[in-house]
Amino acid sequence: MLNHLHTFSRFMCEGKYRINDSFTYISLDNEYVAMKAVNAFEKSDNIGIKLKLKLKLKKYLAVLSNFLLMPFLKLRAGNISIFNGNLILPGINNRDIKVFDFINSRILVLYSERDTYHSKISNYINFNTYFPMPSIFLKNDVCNMIIEELIDFKPYEKWSCNDKQYVINDVFQKQIDYLKSAEKKKNYRNIFVRDLLNEDIVNDCICDFLISKINHQAFDLELPVIRLHGDLWSGNLLFKQNSVYYIDWEYSNDLIFFFDLYFIAFSELFFVNDSIYIDMYYQCKLDNEFKDVFQIFGLQFYEHYRTDYIYIMLLNHYVNSWIYEDKDVKENICKRLKQMSNQLNNIPA
Repeated sequence: MLNHLHTFSRFMCEGKYRINDSFTYISLDNEYVAMKAVNAFEKSDNIGIKLKLKLKLKKYLAVLSNFLLMPFLKLRAGNISIFNGNLILPGINNRDIKVFDFINSRILVLYSERDTYHSKISNYINFNTYFPMPSIFLKNDVCNMIIEELIDFKPYEKWSCNDKQYVINDVFQKQIDYLKSAEKKKNYRNIFVRDLLNEDIVNDCICDFLISKINHQAFDLELPVIRLHGDLWSGNLLFKQNSVYYIDWEYSNDLIFFFDLYFIAFSELFFVNDSIYIDMYYQCKLDNEFKDVFQIFGLQFYEHYRTDYIYIMLLNHYVNSWIYEDKDVKENICKRLKQMSNQLNNIPA
């Protein structure tokens, strides 16, 4: 992170910087920036005792590191720049570096791969008409760099029940508008559910489990496949004053038309242990919305396939993502899926 701070100092404002307590970013030693960073990146305190102890140890190490590295955490005024950031966040494996300017509400993103950069621009052009996204103010095709709007959103931990209801209503409305447009333009193709299990699939614990949970007759369903977000959950939905922004489209792919809608319901349970959307689904509170979605393509929403639809979505996710994971990761995912399956079985209808 120190290397990134100095390498990209031309995009950083002058001042003293500090490493945050969890060693995930370096930010300007400024009270306003610190408050914004905590709001954007720090998670809820609802964690286990062991993790709290680890975080406490990291905090002490961060204090020590900031003291020992003090000379390297200062930036002097450099050349005039198009960007004056006050926080730098390395991406996964130090790829796709993000520089935040909390003062002017902007983000500069430097993509490590040209394909990722072009995918970002392409997705913005394709989806921004239907799904509000942070505006792109500047792009540089030579440097694989963009400057986009920084949304001052409300953290998921602070969403009220009314907020969550508003978000899911917005998701359905935006999806319906998008799917209607795709159907009108015929930007989709049909497949049978059984076609997900092609010759490239190697059976493993996840695949075997998902197949066992899907009604045999459901494999004969013919469903539209269309380009969707592919990773739609609360972490990729920025809620701000009755507005929802859709971000992180890098997993966009050709998926079964209801994928995003079931993914958000299931992932809230899977990732943050929040069953609100799954409860609504099993209590038939989302049936009218799902019927509208199915009707776009002249299909019927079958209530007796209520649970099968979820596992079909997960099978679709498996062939696009989980199939490429290592054996140990797959076993952990399978264990978690079985736990989630038990929770689904115990949800009162």
